[in-house]
Amino acid sequence: MAAGSACKLRMYDETSLQFRTHPKSPAYVMLAKSIKLFELVYSGTANAAKTEISAPSNVLDGEATPVLLSVISNSVQDGAAGTGILTARIIGVGQLAVSGTTYGLTYEDVTMNGTTRVHTTKKFKQVFHIYGLTWGSTKKSVGTIVLANTAGSTVYLTIGAAANESDGSAIFFPTGYTCILDEIEIDLTAVTNIGNEAHVLIDIINCDGNGASPDFPTIDKKADHYGGILKQKLDKYVFDADALGAKITFSEIFKTGAEAFEVRILLFIIEKEGDY
Repeated sequence: MAAGSACKLRMYDETSLQFRTHPKSPAYVMLAKSIKLFELVYSGTANAAKTEISAPSNVLDGEATPVLLSVISNSVQDGAAGTGILTARIIGVGQLAVSGTTYGLTYEDVTMNGTTRVHTTKKFKQVFHIYGLTWGSTKKSVGTIVLANTAGSTVYLTIGAAANESDGSAIFFPTGYTCILDEIEIDLTAVTNIGNEAHVLIDIINCDGNGASPDFPTIDKKADHYGGILKQKLDKYVFDADALGAKITFSEIFKTGAEAFEVRILLFIIEKEGDY
């Protein structure tokens, strides 16, 4: 698979969210400093072995020493008045303000400059994903775009040529944050063989809130079909990050036979001040 070509990850903040209570669901009230909604959309074919969905080129672990990042393309068309990606958005855990000392879930938009390396203004501890935000006439990249350290010696995420999304679907959130895993929908996209299935596996690491760092049991949701295509909704799960921060990874597997599938996952990550 070309880097990230089948994986979309988005982060929306509270200014773009609207909330309402479902009549069949009890209200859960939380005093929040900030609320982020993450949406993961992926299409692929399930593998015989458990495989992380769109694993990154390298994982940035800047918890001890946050770092500046750089973005560069191997085509001059990605930038300025080119036909490819003109600006890109990086999402991850970084400085909430340039030169600030507070870190949290954030993003930075960078203006591409083709084959000239562009540095971020914020330092990051973790990066999840990078994607095209504005484009020229192609509405996608022309060259291969990489997100790396400032020297370019370690690549973290890559947008392949003629694509808009990088690899990377894992999400990290710091201590003091709560994750509400809200919904998962799996569609089988081709009836290859009755009885085949696709499983989406969700692993949550360091999520108890007390620093002991246990792993929550893997959440395993599957779609199969016996003459039709099924969709599954996910019951709500709520997790607190422990002192190390928490990590959520998404994987796929088949247990009966390979099947092409699409998945959409929604989760809220809330920086909370307390419960009401």
